[in-house]
Amino acid sequence: MAGPASDSSAESLDPTPATKPATQALELMVEALRLIDLCDGAGVPGAHLDLAIHRLREWVEAADAK
Repeated sequence: MAGPASDSSAESLDPTPATKPATQALELMVEALRLIDLCDGAGVPGAHLDLAIHRLREWVEAADAK
């Protein structure tokens, strides 16, 4: 489960002032997923968090592209 979320971290984004809080949240979510992945049998919560990470990353990238 860690693969997709850790392929590109939030640190690679260059946030605008408007998206900086979202980028900080994204960094924390990626770290939370890493910790969840260390737990045996935590697949469902990790899957939900992974999806949320991808959706937030897409939103931040789209907002920064404007």
